[in-house]
Amino acid sequence: MDIFATENVIERNRATAAYLGRRARDLANHPHVTEVRPMRNDRCNRTCQGQAKREPYPWTERRGPPDLRHALKEGVLLRPIGDVVYFMPPYTVSESEMDIMLRVAAEGIELATCD
Repeated sequence: MDIFATENVIERNRATAAYLGRRARDLANHPHVTEVRPMRNDRCNRTCQGQAKREPYPWTERRGPPDLRHALKEGVLLRPIGDVVYFMPPYTVSESEMDIMLRVAAEGIELATCD
């Protein structure tokens, strides 16, 4: 709690969220990403039919685990749930760490969607 008293954590968090939002939009160009939605974090939804059809993978295919395994191997903690990847960085994350996180997410999406 001391950090909230000594540093402008809320303002820094707003700047961090804005940076992540701008950088995560690059994922919208991936052929298997249907949208990137800003919330408190940014998330991207995947689709097997490509952006034109926007049809999700069948839930029984469990496409999230390849994302997670790849991310963990690269030292990044992502949260894939179904065909949604959630980014939930800590308040202390740097821009270069967010860039790594987004690169690893794009690689994981590629691994999870290649047939």
